[in-house]
This record gives sequence, C-alpha cells and structure tokens, in this order.
Amino acid sequence: MEPPYVFPGQRPVEFLGLRDSHGRLQMVLNNNNDISEFWEWLDRGEMSIHDAATAFHFGINYVLYAMTH
Repeated sequence: MEPPYVFPGQRPVEFLGLRDSHGRLQMVLNNNNDISEFWEWLDRGEMSIHDAATAFHFGINYVLYAMTH
C-alpha cells in the first residue's frame, strides 16, 4: 500500500498490523505519520483538501472497523 501523503525529507510512512491466530486484525500502527495533524491542518487551511480528506478516510475506517469486528 502506498502512503497517501509524503513530506519531502521525511522517512517513509509505514502502516503495520498485528493479527491474531485466526487472521483477524487486532492492532494497527501508523509509523512516521500523524493523521490527526491533517485533521487539525484542514481547519487552518495549511494542508491540501485531498490529503486532509484521505486522513479523515483513514480515521473513519479505523473507527468503523473497530466497532464492527
């Protein structure tokens, strides 16, 4: 999976997951990124709408997955 946003000079963004013995996703780790910063920057107009919307998609997907699995 390609990261939805990359900053110049930043180390690569990583999305990692931990599965249980049945293959179900138990934990998600977003390494070297801060999705909540994109939510904050959207309100201030400091980030593109596309990048901020992608961060919102991730957040909503995480919440929905946690509530349904």
